[in-house]
Amino acid sequence: MENENQDQVKATEVDNKTADKTTEAKTFTQEEVNEMINKRIERERKNQAEQLSKAKDEATKLAKMNSDQKKAYELDKTAKERDDAVAKLQRYEMRDQAREMLTENNLSLTDKQLDLVVTGDAETTKANVELLAEIAKSIRDEVRDDFRKGKTPRTNNDSVTREQIEKIKDPVERVNMIKTHMNLFN
Repeated sequence: MENENQDQVKATEVDNKTADKTTEAKTFTQEEVNEMINKRIERERKNQAEQLSKAKDEATKLAKMNSDQKKAYELDKTAKERDDAVAKLQRYEMRDQAREMLTENNLSLTDKQLDLVVTGDAETTKANVELLAEIAKSIRDEVRDDFRKGKTPRTNNDSVTREQIEKIKDPVERVNMIKTHMNLFN
Protein backbone atom coordinates (compact mmCIF):
# COMPACT_ATOMS: atom_id res chain seq x y z
CA MET A 1 0.00 0.00 0.00
CA GLU A 2 2.77 2.39 0.96
CA ASN A 3 4.65 1.47 -2.24
CA GLU A 4 1.62 2.40 -4.34
CA ASN A 5 1.40 5.81 -2.63
CA GLN A 6 5.08 6.45 -3.27
CA ASP A 7 4.67 5.47 -6.92
CA GLN A 8 1.74 7.86 -7.27
CA VAL A 9 3.72 10.67 -5.63
CA LYS A 10 6.68 10.03 -7.97
CA ALA A 11 4.38 9.97 -10.99
CA THR A 12 2.84 13.26 -9.91
CA GLU A 13 6.31 14.80 -9.46
CA VAL A 14 7.34 13.63 -12.94
CA ASP A 15 4.15 15.08 -14.42
CA ASN A 16 4.82 18.40 -12.66
CA LYS A 17 8.42 18.48 -13.95
CA THR A 18 7.34 17.86 -17.54
CA ALA A 19 4.63 20.49 -17.18
CA ASP A 20 7.26 22.96 -15.91
CA LYS A 21 9.53 22.22 -18.87
CA THR A 22 6.78 22.89 -21.38
CA THR A 23 5.85 26.18 -19.73
CA GLU A 24 9.46 27.39 -19.58
CA ALA A 25 9.08 29.03 -23.00
CA LYS A 26 9.95 32.73 -22.89
CA THR A 27 6.91 34.89 -22.38
CA PHE A 28 6.97 38.64 -22.71
CA THR A 29 4.98 41.14 -20.77
CA GLN A 30 3.24 43.93 -22.59
CA GLU A 31 5.82 46.33 -21.18
CA GLU A 32 8.73 44.30 -22.64
CA VAL A 33 7.03 44.08 -26.02
CA ASN A 34 6.41 47.83 -26.03
CA GLU A 35 10.05 48.45 -25.11
CA MET A 36 11.30 46.24 -27.98
CA ILE A 37 8.99 47.97 -30.44
CA ASN A 38 10.05 51.41 -29.23
CA LYS A 39 13.74 50.51 -29.62
CA ARG A 40 13.12 49.32 -33.18
CA ILE A 41 11.16 52.47 -34.03
CA GLU A 42 13.92 54.64 -32.55
CA ARG A 43 16.55 52.86 -34.66
CA GLU A 44 14.53 53.40 -37.82
CA ARG A 45 13.99 57.06 -36.94
CA LYS A 46 17.74 57.52 -36.55
CA ASN A 47 18.37 55.91 -39.94
CA GLN A 48 15.75 58.13 -41.56
CA ALA A 49 17.17 61.20 -39.83
CA GLU A 50 20.67 60.39 -41.13
CA GLN A 51 19.41 59.93 -44.67
CA LEU A 52 17.37 63.12 -44.42
CA SER A 53 20.34 65.10 -43.11
CA LYS A 54 22.51 63.82 -45.97
CA ALA A 55 19.87 64.87 -48.48
CA LYS A 56 19.51 68.29 -46.81
CA ASP A 57 23.29 68.78 -46.83
CA GLU A 58 23.36 67.97 -50.52
CA ALA A 59 20.48 70.36 -51.19
CA THR A 60 22.08 73.22 -49.20
CA LYS A 61 25.39 72.57 -50.91
CA LEU A 62 23.71 72.86 -54.28
CA ALA A 63 21.73 75.93 -53.19
CA LYS A 64 24.91 77.77 -52.17
CA MET A 65 26.58 77.12 -55.50
CA ASN A 66 26.15 79.36 -58.47
CA SER A 67 25.15 77.90 -61.81
CA ASP A 68 28.75 77.29 -62.97
CA GLN A 69 29.63 75.54 -59.73
CA LYS A 70 26.46 73.43 -59.99
CA LYS A 71 27.40 72.38 -63.49
CA ALA A 72 30.95 71.55 -62.41
CA TYR A 73 29.65 69.57 -59.43
CA GLU A 74 27.17 67.64 -61.56
CA LEU A 75 29.89 67.04 -64.14
CA ASP A 76 32.25 65.67 -61.48
CA LYS A 77 29.51 63.49 -60.08
CA THR A 78 28.64 62.16 -63.54
CA ALA A 79 32.31 61.59 -64.36
CA LYS A 80 32.75 59.58 -61.16
CA GLU A 81 29.71 57.44 -61.96
CA ARG A 82 31.01 56.92 -65.50
CA ASP A 83 34.46 55.91 -64.21
CA ASP A 84 32.87 53.42 -61.83
CA ALA A 85 30.78 51.95 -64.66
CA VAL A 86 33.82 51.72 -66.96
CA ALA A 87 35.87 50.01 -64.25
CA LYS A 88 33.06 47.52 -63.66
CA LEU A 89 32.78 46.83 -67.40
CA GLN A 90 36.55 46.35 -67.70
CA ARG A 91 36.47 43.91 -64.82
CA TYR A 92 33.75 41.88 -66.56
CA GLU A 93 35.74 41.89 -69.80
CA MET A 94 38.87 40.91 -67.90
CA ARG A 95 36.94 38.05 -66.28
CA ASP A 96 35.77 36.84 -69.71
CA GLN A 97 39.32 36.91 -71.09
CA ALA A 98 40.64 35.09 -68.03
CA ARG A 99 37.91 32.47 -68.45
CA GLU A 100 38.95 32.00 -72.11
CA MET A 101 42.60 31.61 -71.15
CA LEU A 102 41.71 29.09 -68.47
CA THR A 103 39.47 27.16 -70.88
CA GLU A 104 42.42 26.90 -73.28
CA ASN A 105 44.30 25.24 -70.42
CA ASN A 106 41.38 22.87 -69.73
CA LEU A 107 40.36 24.64 -66.54
CA SER A 108 36.89 25.83 -65.65
CA LEU A 109 36.28 28.06 -62.66
CA THR A 110 33.20 29.61 -61.12
CA ASP A 111 32.81 33.38 -61.03
CA LYS A 112 33.70 33.37 -57.35
CA GLN A 113 36.92 31.48 -58.06
CA LEU A 114 37.69 33.74 -61.02
CA ASP A 115 37.46 36.78 -58.74
CA LEU A 116 40.57 35.47 -56.99
CA VAL A 117 42.49 35.55 -60.28
CA VAL A 118 41.08 38.66 -61.97
CA THR A 119 42.50 42.06 -60.99
CA GLY A 120 42.07 45.57 -62.35
CA ASP A 121 45.31 45.27 -64.29
CA ALA A 122 45.48 43.12 -67.46
CA GLU A 123 49.11 42.11 -66.95
CA THR A 124 48.56 41.00 -63.37
CA THR A 125 45.46 39.06 -64.37
CA LYS A 126 47.37 37.34 -67.18
CA ALA A 127 50.19 36.45 -64.78
CA ASN A 128 47.68 35.06 -62.27
CA VAL A 129 45.98 32.95 -64.96
CA GLU A 130 49.32 31.59 -66.17
CA LEU A 131 50.36 30.76 -62.63
CA LEU A 132 47.06 29.00 -61.95
CA ALA A 133 47.37 27.02 -65.19
CA GLU A 134 50.91 26.04 -64.24
CA ILE A 135 49.76 24.89 -60.79
CA ALA A 136 46.92 22.86 -62.32
CA LYS A 137 49.30 21.24 -64.81
CA SER A 138 51.75 20.26 -62.07
CA ILE A 139 48.93 18.76 -60.01
CA ARG A 140 47.70 16.79 -63.04
CA ASP A 141 51.22 15.53 -63.71
CA GLU A 142 51.65 14.44 -60.10
CA VAL A 143 48.34 12.59 -60.11
CA ARG A 144 49.15 10.95 -63.45
CA ASP A 145 52.56 9.86 -62.13
CA ASP A 146 50.96 8.46 -58.99
CA PHE A 147 48.55 6.43 -61.11
CA ARG A 148 51.40 5.16 -63.26
CA LYS A 149 53.39 4.15 -60.20
CA GLY A 150 50.46 2.16 -58.90
CA LYS A 151 51.00 -1.55 -58.60
CA THR A 152 49.23 -3.73 -61.11
CA PRO A 153 47.41 -6.69 -59.72
CA ARG A 154 49.33 -9.90 -60.11
CA THR A 155 47.66 -12.65 -61.97
CA ASN A 156 48.26 -16.19 -60.93
CA ASN A 157 49.57 -18.09 -63.93
CA ASP A 158 48.62 -21.35 -62.27
CA SER A 159 45.20 -22.00 -63.75
CA VAL A 160 42.99 -24.19 -61.68
CA THR A 161 40.63 -26.70 -63.18
CA ARG A 162 37.32 -27.92 -61.88
CA GLU A 163 38.72 -31.36 -61.24
CA GLN A 164 41.56 -29.98 -59.12
CA ILE A 165 39.09 -28.05 -56.98
CA GLU A 166 36.87 -31.13 -56.56
CA LYS A 167 39.88 -33.16 -55.38
CA ILE A 168 40.58 -30.77 -52.46
CA LYS A 169 39.89 -32.76 -49.30
CA ASP A 170 39.45 -29.83 -46.88
CA PRO A 171 35.80 -28.73 -47.28
CA VAL A 172 36.42 -25.11 -46.17
CA GLU A 173 39.26 -24.67 -48.62
CA ARG A 174 37.23 -26.35 -51.38
CA VAL A 175 34.28 -23.97 -50.81
CA ASN A 176 36.62 -20.97 -50.88
CA MET A 177 38.16 -22.15 -54.15
CA ILE A 178 34.71 -22.72 -55.63
CA LYS A 179 33.74 -19.17 -54.64
CA THR A 180 36.83 -17.66 -56.24
CA HIS A 181 36.49 -19.77 -59.41
CA MET A 182 32.73 -19.76 -59.74
CA ASN A 183 32.99 -19.52 -63.53
CA LEU A 184 34.22 -23.13 -63.64
CA PHE A 185 31.00 -24.35 -62.03
CA ASN A 186 28.40 -22.67 -64.25
